[in-house]
Amino acid sequence: MEEIFRTYDIVSLHNSLTMRTKHSIGAELLNSMKDGALLVDTARVALIDEEALVSVLRESPFDASRSGAYGRQKVRSHQLCA
Repeated sequence: MEEIFRTYDIVSLHNSLTMRTKHSIGAELLNSMKDGALLVDTARVALIDEEALVSVLRESPFDASRSGAYGRQKVRSHQLCA
């Protein structure tokens, strides 16, 4: 998975949520994404560690992060929308 995040322009997540996949996308993978990369989370589950995502985007944002929902919060009130 590391090679995918490092080399591809678009990474689209379609995994189901299991104990193994929960927060499986953390700061290390997010930081490895190349400049201009796009991360699309269509799974609408907790695959991405939200705290890591917020931290990475504040430090050096890649183009975008998309999802219909983050955890149990409504998107419009989420800190990623601030």
